[in-house]
Amino acid sequence: MDNSIWPAIIGVFGDVLSACITVVGGVLISNRFIAKNVNTYIDDGYDVGHIMNRAKDSIFIVAEIGDELWKKHKNDFIRYLDMGVDIYWLISSEKYFTQINNYIESDVTCNKRNSVIKEMLEVQSLDKNGRFILQTFNGFITSSFIAVDIDMEDIERLWRKSSVIHYMPYCYKVNASKSPIQNIYANKNKEVFKALALSIKKMWQDGTPVESIKQNHQDYKFSMSCKIRQTRPVRLKGKRSVDEL
Repeated sequence: MDNSIWPAIIGVFGDVLSACITVVGGVLISNRFIAKNVNTYIDDGYDVGHIMNRAKDSIFIVAEIGDELWKKHKNDFIRYLDMGVDIYWLISSEKYFTQINNYIESDVTCNKRNSVIKEMLEVQSLDKNGRFILQTFNGFITSSFIAVDIDMEDIERLWRKSSVIHYMPYCYKVNASKSPIQNIYANKNKEVFKALALSIKKMWQDGTPVESIKQNHQDYKFSMSCKIRQTRPVRLKGKRSVDEL
């Protein structure tokens, strides 16, 4: 793979995000690119569902935990699975979960985290086709992603018209609900999209599948114990290596 496309990627959302720097190993995202169409989750009428509904093949989710996304769209995720859409969900490991929580002043406790994981595993157990895979990432997740159809089509080696990455940087002492978000489309910003897609897939390849949550866990505010049992990494089913993009 040509390493020339791997300088540093810095997401800059104007003066509001002067303290928020995100590196995901791609290309420079400039003010000129970012300035347009920036939203937040608390904007009136904004719903990420319209992004996920584009999915034809897969949805990758990278987040601290994604509890609000799961709570609001759990039934949608079940519907996507029934439609044949693969869901790859990557969350922070125990070690980095507490660090990110403090960084963005999240109110997600360890108990709440494990409750969400338990619900996810219950849905996973009902998924007979193995389309829903949950993994942890043992590193500091600097941004949240909802990536739709980031695999190229095999025949023409092009991304689908449905391909889009929903990108939200984690900003210091800014709750995720107020963080800026940007939708990056493959057909409009090819190089930026490719860099982010590669980063997301490399994160996934370095992830560890979640097997189950540890019982009798304690809230992380009183104990750092927020353990889950894990197995060996899972390779993407029938997908190309990230180096082939």
